[in-house]
Amino acid sequence: MAGPAVRAPASTLRARCQRGLFGIAVRFYGFALLVSLVACCVAVWSTEAQAQFQRNLPAGGVIGVLVADPALPLPLVRIDSRTFRMAPGGIIIDQNNRSVLHSQIPQKSAAYIVFDGNGDVQRMFLLTPDELQRLLRAR
Repeated sequence: MAGPAVRAPASTLRARCQRGLFGIAVRFYGFALLVSLVACCVAVWSTEAQAQFQRNLPAGGVIGVLVADPALPLPLVRIDSRTFRMAPGGIIIDQNNRSVLHSQIPQKSAAYIVFDGNGDVQRMFLLTPDELQRLLRAR
């Protein structure tokens, strides 16, 4: 027959509970500190990478000033006071390397334009001031 259960003294149980809760808190805050440290490192790294980002523009393009003209129908765009047609599947890429719709073209912007074999605009890159200066220096 089993004897009576032996209980640990109350002071030992209290110490174990306090140490257990304290240990959990230390592990939680240590983990939270580690996660926030990693997030800060990623944020710094991404801004440095973004500052070093330089788009590779295709060869054979020309620099022009794109003007938004709401009077022009959809496939037409105005570049340096001349009207050009966008090629089927032609895209307009903004300064942040995102494709934009015809209705989202800024009022006036420097652009790097690539034409296809028919003379239609195949791709158009809206330029940042740094890109514009770099292209003008390369000429």
